[in-house]
Amino acid sequence: RGFQDQIYELFKRMPTNIQVMLISATMPDSVLEITKKFMNEPVLITVKKDQLTLQGIKQFYVITKDQNNKVDAIFDIMGSSHLPQMIIFVNSQKDAAHLCDILGNNGMEASPFHAGILPEDRGKVMKQFRDGNLRVLVAT
Repeated sequence: RGFQDQIYELFKRMPTNIQVMLISATMPDSVLEITKKFMNEPVLITVKKDQLTLQGIKQFYVITKDQNNKVDAIFDIMGSSHLPQMIIFVNSQKDAAHLCDILGNNGMEASPFHAGILPEDRGKVMKQFRDGNLRVLVAT
């Protein structure tokens, strides 16, 4: 509840006439309760599960035993697939940096993408990725 307590304290200090947007991939009931307390006439927009993937985007996951097997699986996927680009999701900023280092040391350029990177730098990385100049994005 630490994060929710922080949000609650933040909203208690805000003027009541502000516009608030809450955007999340998941919306637990506890977060919805906070919105009822602080949002005026909130509008909830949801996306059906069958509409979550854009056409042309392939999503899959691989279950591995440990961290070393994860890296091996990533190399296998990168070596055997004809995917021009990919986004690899990891659990932490530290994991993103570590995986980018491993990939870079093996001749596979990758850039981290997370909240710990300055917004202007994230914008540059995203532009590289969108323009097709970066094959791998490692995101949290």
